[in-house]
Amino acid sequence: MVSGYALKVIGYVRRVQIHSNPFAENPFLIQIICLKIAPAFLAAGIYLCLIRIVLVFGTQNSRIKLLSYTRIFISYDVASLLPQAVSHRQPTTSTVILLLETIS
Repeated sequence: MVSGYALKVIGYVRRVQIHSNPFAENPFLIQIICLKIAPAFLAAGIYLCLIRIVLVFGTQNSRIKLLSYTRIFISYDVASLLPQAVSHRQPTTSTVILLLETIS
């Protein structure tokens, strides 16, 4: 959870830095990456809390094995981050192509 919050703070600090120079590429990329990855770390912390809740109420009440919680939910987090990474890359490429077509 701490790493998720640290990434959020880094992302928002970089977003503030963009205010003074909106065309700086590095702060923009860092804030996009940090703010997209941070929720996955926060969700992982919640999944670990969910395992502890299952332990308190008894594993016999859970339909999923304890080790499966982490494997299932973390793999879904990774699977959800991949389309986001692809979608952020695609508009940038198409925008550059459109600009090049407009200039020539």
